[in-house]
Amino acid sequence: MTISTKSPLDDTAHHDAGAHAPAGLRAWLIRFSEPHILFPVLTVLVLAVIWSSTFNLIKVERASAEVASIASSLELVNTYEAQVVRALGEIDQTLRFVKYVYETRGAAAALSDLKARKLLPPDLLFIVSVVNGDGTIAA
Repeated sequence: MTISTKSPLDDTAHHDAGAHAPAGLRAWLIRFSEPHILFPVLTVLVLAVIWSSTFNLIKVERASAEVASIASSLELVNTYEAQVVRALGEIDQTLRFVKYVYETRGAAAALSDLKARKLLPPDLLFIVSVVNGDGTIAA
């Protein structure tokens, strides 16, 4: 019978086989938890969260501004269209009225009489004149 030099309670052989992985991981975690490594890493993570939140907020605000801009532009276009249609209707009505008065009273009396009675639109909108066949202004 041989006497073993190892005691039955000595289990270093069992720990040595699995000691490299946990010890390496544990050593890495211990090294990671050192202040000169941990604080910069946490700072970078916090900054990354702040910047990603900021960029997301910018994206949402930009989309909201684009929608508001489109709605505002559409409203302005509709308003402008209504004003142009109204102005063209007034111009058409005035031209028909001037034509009627011109045909019934003549060129000279037509415009002076209509202007005296304030039946012509203001000169700001358009200027009414009667032109003969040669292209010269008759009234």
